[in-house]
Formats: sequence, structure tokens, C-alpha cells
Amino acid sequence: PLTKTINICLKRLYHGDPDIKPSIPESTLKKLLQLCVCENTFVFNGKAYQQVDGVAMGSSLGPLLANIYMAHLEEEFFLKTQHPFSPSYYRRYVDDTFCLFTSEDHVDLFLNFINSIDTSIQFDKESEVNGQLPFLDTIIKRSLNNMYPDVLTRVKPTDKGLFYNSQSFIPESYKSNLIYILVYRVFHIASSYTIFHHDLQVLKSKFLKNGFSSVLFDLTVRKFLDKQYTPEEQVTTVRRMKVTMLLPYLGPLSVFIERRLAELIAGFCPLVDFGIICGRGRTIGGLF
Repeated sequence: PLTKTINICLKRLYHGDPDIKPSIPESTLKKLLQLCVCENTFVFNGKAYQQVDGVAMGSSLGPLLANIYMAHLEEEFFLKTQHPFSPSYYRRYVDDTFCLFTSEDHVDLFLNFINSIDTSIQFDKESEVNGQLPFLDTIIKRSLNNMYPDVLTRVKPTDKGLFYNSQSFIPESYKSNLIYILVYRVFHIASSYTIFHHDLQVLKSKFLKNGFSSVLFDLTVRKFLDKQYTPEEQVTTVRRMKVTMLLPYLGPLSVFIERRLAELIAGFCPLVDFGIICGRGRTIGGLF
């Protein structure tokens, strides 16, 4: 409900906290918000359409406005009044909520209640099955040996396990960084080292299917774990100026140029923190 959400934003900014004083008039901000998110047009099957409500798919304002509206619903209908069927545990990420109830009968009562607040926004439910419940990128699973649940990395049914192929013409750092960030994700989701080891083996099998070597994967995992458990020494130094250069990726030549430039700058300008980002070079599509 865009109109309601925009009005909520304006009310909080201009008629809420007196210490908040926006530098532009209320009417101007309202027009700007409407210009950004309202009356979006798109083409489907050769026909032009206008979106009458809701934020366009991919809009950077979408998650922000959804979060504002959900926070408004929570404050107005959940926090001010406690109902007998309210969840005993409630957590939300944007428009996904994780709730625990003391009775299964309360689930439908609570769902019917929140769906009656605004007909333009309707919620659905996903209940626990076989002792586990998916939420965002995780799976919450009942633990038989612990009072706390097990948390695993969720793999969706549509996941094909496709990453960069090991033979892709991209900088080697892109490949190792891909492994690193996915290991980071698995590590911070897993609730125990046993789960982390299991999810890590699943992740490793996916990379092997994409042609990555077992050696590269293991070295990257070791690098990640060393960083987690090796305390960094805090050394006070003169602040260095950060300089980043963007160059097209040309294979081994780019690696040589990057290394040579880094050596020259380290020798002549030691107070410069120099780095190179190798981006995509010219493509055939870019010529048309």
C-alpha cells in the first residue's frame, strides 16, 4: 500500500520527533516519493501496463518502504494490544517473520487477525514439518540433545549448484573470493561445528562439479578459518591514502601488470594503499 506507506513516512518525519527537522518541505518530499515509486510502467507481451499499487520489482526503495510499513503494523496492532493468540516469540526480517506459538490453534487465529488489518497486504504461513522450519537462508531444526534448535544452511529446491566455471576468463581472485564468501555464509549460519562441517562438504561438492580444484577450496577454507581464530595484532601506523585503479581483465597480462604496479608504488609511495580491480573488457555486445 504505497499511499499509506508514504503518509506514514511523512507523519513520522514532519509530525513526530520534534528534533527531526527535514531540510525540504513536506509537499516536496511527498512529490519526490510519488515520482520514484508510483505509477510505474512496464511492457509485457507487447502491451504497456501501469502498476497501480506496490513498488516495482528491483526498486531500491522496495525493501525500505516494506520495512517501514511492517514496523508501523507492529507498533499499532501488535505492541499496543496483546491478544490471547499472539506469538510468544516474534522476529521479522523485512516482510518475513518467524513466530513461535504456545498452541497450534493460535496460528490460524493470528494469521486471520493480521490479514484483516489491511486487505491490500496479505500474509501466508509455513508450518513446521518433520521438526524443521525454513526461514530465509536457514533451516531451524529441533534438536534432540539440546534445548536450543539446530540451524543449518538452507538449499532451495531450485538451486542447481551453478557457480563460475573454473575455466571462466575472470581474475583468479574472483574465484577464490566466491569460495570465501560462501564459506563465510555457511560458517555464520551453522549453530555447531558438526553442522558447519556437513554444510561445508555439501558446498565443496558443488564447487568440484563446477571444475574447481579441491586444493583451491581447502586452501581458501584454511585462510578463512585462520582469520577467524588468529587474533590480529593492532599496530598504530600513519594513515595511508587508499588508491584504487580499474583495469580491463586481460588474463595473465593483468596479473603481471597488477603485481608490477604494486611493487613500484610500494617502493616509491609507501604511504599509498594501492589496489587494482580487474573488470570486464570490451565485449562484442558493447560495440552495438
